[in-house]
Amino acid sequence: MAVSTDLEVGSTDADSTGDVSGAGMPAALRSGPVYVDYNATTPVDARVLETMMPFLHAHFGNPSSTHHYGAAPLAAVERARERIAATP
Repeated sequence: MAVSTDLEVGSTDADSTGDVSGAGMPAALRSGPVYVDYNATTPVDARVLETMMPFLHAHFGNPSSTHHYGAAPLAAVERARERIAATP
């Protein structure tokens, strides 16, 4: 059976009935079978994808490296750690 790869990202808020159980999940996954292999892969929240795109496309250096290509990813990792640490 062919599976569509054109998945529309769902709202990150509650649906029109106030249900948040499928919030942020692609519509095709909300109405389809239960996906239980989250050990292998998980849906990416649209906000995370938007934030990560520069590091998946242009700034893909290893943040643990000491060369120039790792500088931007390292700075992003450090900013993310600071943001998480400051979250109540």
